[in-house]
Amino acid sequence: MTGYSDYRGSFEQNQKLAPARANRIKVLIFAGDIAEEVTAEVKTRGDTLSREIPGKETDEQLRRSRRVVVEVYHLR
Repeated sequence: MTGYSDYRGSFEQNQKLAPARANRIKVLIFAGDIAEEVTAEVKTRGDTLSREIPGKETDEQLRRSRRVVVEVYHLR
């Protein structure tokens, strides 16, 4: 899981916010019924600058930049 922040705020603030966003989603997933169905190793991290949503000027584009991306791999 990778948490992202928008361009507003200081670099230091966004470096804390992005992984905190990913960790919150991890907690929510494993606090509910989903956790009973899943055995997984979950890694979280934050990313503030890469893969930004183009056109950072509107509120909608800023909201889209503040996100968590979940990548699922099935390994045997």
